[in-house]
Amino acid sequence: MWAELPEDMIESISKKLTSSVDYVRYRCVCRSWRLSTPEAPLHLPTQHPWLMISHQSFFDLSTNKIHQLNLAPHSSRRTCIYGSSHGWLVIIDKFISEVRLLNPITLTTVSLPKLNPLDHQNSTVLIKVALSSSPLISSDVFTAFALLHGNEFAVWRKGYESWVVLNWGINFNGVDAIYKNGSFFVVGTKGIIAVFDVDRRKISHIKMSFDIEISPFGFIGLPSVNDHSNLVFLKENMLLVIPKFKSVKNMSGNRVTTIGFKIYEMNGNVCKWEQIHSLGEHSLFIGVKSSSVICSCVADLVGCRPNCIYFTDFTYGAYIYSLSNKSIDLLPGNPHISYSHSVFVEPSPN
Repeated sequence: MWAELPEDMIESISKKLTSSVDYVRYRCVCRSWRLSTPEAPLHLPTQHPWLMISHQSFFDLSTNKIHQLNLAPHSSRRTCIYGSSHGWLVIIDKFISEVRLLNPITLTTVSLPKLNPLDHQNSTVLIKVALSSSPLISSDVFTAFALLHGNEFAVWRKGYESWVVLNWGINFNGVDAIYKNGSFFVVGTKGIIAVFDVDRRKISHIKMSFDIEISPFGFIGLPSVNDHSNLVFLKENMLLVIPKFKSVKNMSGNRVTTIGFKIYEMNGNVCKWEQIHSLGEHSLFIGVKSSSVICSCVADLVGCRPNCIYFTDFTYGAYIYSLSNKSIDLLPGNPHISYSHSVFVEPSPN
C-alpha cells in the first residue's frame, strides 16, 4: 500500500522533513520511496553537529542523546579519524595505510588509494586529511588533501591512480588545512599561509604578521601557532583559532587542559592576522587532535549558544568556551568521551 503512493506525494512529504536522520530513514522505507526522493536533498536546514564519543557512538547536541551506530568494521581500535568534512569521516587503518571516507548516517563508504607515507615506521607523519566537498555531490572534481609533517603534502582526486606527494618548497610546518574556491589553504607554525591551487597544481605562500600584543607587565610578544590550531571560514573571512593550554597537577600526575582560545582574522590587504573577540551569532565546534572545525550560525540551531566555541580536549571532556565572558562550562549532557580522535560531524544524507 505505502509503496504504491504517487511519486509526487512521496517527494512532497519528504520535503517536510527537517532532520538528516529522519530523511535517511524515510528513504529506507521501501524501494519506491527511495527512487522517488533525491539522494542529495537541498531543502534540509543546518543540522546540529554530532560529537563522536566512541568508535560506535555519537552525541546529538540537539537532544543530548547518544546514537549507537553500527560502523564496524570501518571504525575500530585499529583505525584513527584524521578529519571530518561535509558529514564524512576520514578513517585510516593504522596497520595497512588504507584510507576510507565514511558517512556515519548512511554508512556509505568511499575507498581511496593507500597513503604511502603511512608505510613508514609509524603513522605520525600524517597530520590530517581535508576534503574539498562531499565525494558524492561533486565526484568529478572531488579532491582529498593530506597534510604531512614537515614540508610535504599529498593530493588525490578522481582519475589519479595514487596519491601525489608534493613539497612546499620552504621550511614549512603545516598544522591545519581547509578548502575554499578551488584551493587548499594551510597554516604553518609561524603563521604563514600556504596555498595550493588544485587545478593548476600551483603553490604560493603568504607571509602573515600578527597584531602585536602587550601584556599587563609590558612585554611585547606574538602568539604561537601551536599544533592544535585550526583554520575555518566564517562566510568569506578566514579565521585562525589558537587554543591556550595549561598544565594541571592531579592525583594521577600532570595533565594538559584547555583554558581558552584566541581568534585571528586574515586581513589580506596587509597580510596580517588581526585578533577578533566575537563571532557574533556564530559558534565553532572543534574536536581534539585531527579534527575539522564546523562554523554555524546558531540562530539555526535551537539550544546552541552564540559567540562560543564547543570543544573537546585531552581530558576526554566536552566543553563550551564563551568568548563573551571567557568562561568554560561543561557541554550539557556531559557525554563521556572514550575516543582520543573525537570529532564533530555535520550529519548529512549526501
